[in-house]
Amino acid sequence: MAGKHWENHCESLSSCALSGAAAFFAGIPGAAIVVNGPAWCYFYALRQLDMPELQIEKRFFSTYPDGRSVVFGTEDKLTDALQAIRGLPQQPTVLLIQNSCAISLIGDDVAGIAAGMNLPFPVVTMDSGGITGGHWAGYRKAARAFFAELEQEDVPAEPLTVNLIGSDVSYFSETDDIRELRRLLGLIGVRVQAVVGNGASLAQLQTLRRAVLNIVVHDECGTDMAEYLQETTGLPFIRPELPYGLNGTRRWLRAVGEALGLPEEAYTTAEAEIRQMDERLYQYTHEAQKMWGEPWFERVVVSAPGSVASGLAGAVQEEWLDAAEVLAFAQDEQLPGQSGTQSCGNVGPALQAALTGENGLLLGSAYERKWLAENGAHGWSYITIAVPDFLTVALRPHPYVGIRGTETMAEEVWRAYLAHCWQAEEMS
Repeated sequence: MAGKHWENHCESLSSCALSGAAAFFAGIPGAAIVVNGPAWCYFYALRQLDMPELQIEKRFFSTYPDGRSVVFGTEDKLTDALQAIRGLPQQPTVLLIQNSCAISLIGDDVAGIAAGMNLPFPVVTMDSGGITGGHWAGYRKAARAFFAELEQEDVPAEPLTVNLIGSDVSYFSETDDIRELRRLLGLIGVRVQAVVGNGASLAQLQTLRRAVLNIVVHDECGTDMAEYLQETTGLPFIRPELPYGLNGTRRWLRAVGEALGLPEEAYTTAEAEIRQMDERLYQYTHEAQKMWGEPWFERVVVSAPGSVASGLAGAVQEEWLDAAEVLAFAQDEQLPGQSGTQSCGNVGPALQAALTGENGLLLGSAYERKWLAENGAHGWSYITIAVPDFLTVALRPHPYVGIRGTETMAEEVWRAYLAHCWQAEEMS
């Protein structure tokens, strides 16, 4: 692949359905994934999930079909791959076998092939061809296939216990964000039974009924799943906007508390911590404010998965900085609840038009930043909020949601603003 075709790929803000399905199963400890497709599809999806904490290279496999397989079928290649997995010293907790675009057209009975081998672990099969859609369609399809295959156990519900639904391990700083959501819920006395898509074990995923409420994390990942689980298990769900900023954190906690019927005193500890952080932010930014004024940009462009873009854009406007204009672009398809965002699957005309002018702030990924650099945009500052990101090495927790996430964003916004002010001083 060369020339403009590769450039077009590098400007795509979404990955394929195959990588989205793999992302759901990568979030299950011990799960293995077999890509019944060519090396390109395998390595492309592997790159999307290549994170130290996942150790995905130890549980991600390919059948490497050749030209003959496309004509005569992939049964031999798939059987060889499954035999190799059967021989592993540690067996998978669950296995996903997914067909790539080309292999989906052959019509192999992948489920039948796997069933005939009497594997000692549950197996989920699905097609991940191009007509399925992009990353988020693949994630949602994989989640439905998983829960359709594995029945929920009949366990007693525990009061003040919830599940977090629709986390995606491939999102930027996602594990740190989930850790902060768990912590916030603990402040109001709520226990998390399972984080579906990010760390929930097979046993936890089969006992979701232990919770009394499902909380959707990301609309684009979790709403469809929550609706399916409500139909099949009777578990109600809520889908509050992600808690970006201190005000957003208050709203998120209140939404959870109202759904669970918490008394007013349940919020005491959380409110005290929010007030403490508000005072801390003032103390540490006061001198900078006196010298440089409040952070201000002519235009702020937010480009990320829909739930992230919508939530961050709201916090930017409400409490983090002043801007003449804030534009939010959702990298996935537009979904209900993502008010004020535009769908944008690549760095196309709408996003390019937004990334013009001077004194701008981009919250996005390396792809938007690459476009800015290549097109000579001047006076733009940048904060990473989405993958891919090639310029950050994070060795400590770096959440963006909640109270601790507000501290992270305050540092990022002030760093970007002060760097812009310094550059303006040097040029004047």
